[in-house]
Amino acid sequence: DPACLARKYGGRLAFHGCISTAKLAVMTPEAVAQNVAETLETMMPHHGYCLAPTHYLQDNTPVENVIAMYRTAHRLGQY
Repeated sequence: DPACLARKYGGRLAFHGCISTAKLAVMTPEAVAQNVAETLETMMPHHGYCLAPTHYLQDNTPVENVIAMYRTAHRLGQY
């Protein structure tokens, strides 16, 4: 749970992932964008967060969902 991790370790650890690859395979691009936005809102205030899928992308993940993930991160994230 990203919120639990952020509360417990935020500001002391860097995080990588938190985007469910199982959900990426079945959500709509709009739902992916919402999930990414919520994850960024939870994790970014604590610094040290690198948005990425939790594991390797599954072969049944729609390309549109991968694009939605990275477009949302680009639009809302910080460099």
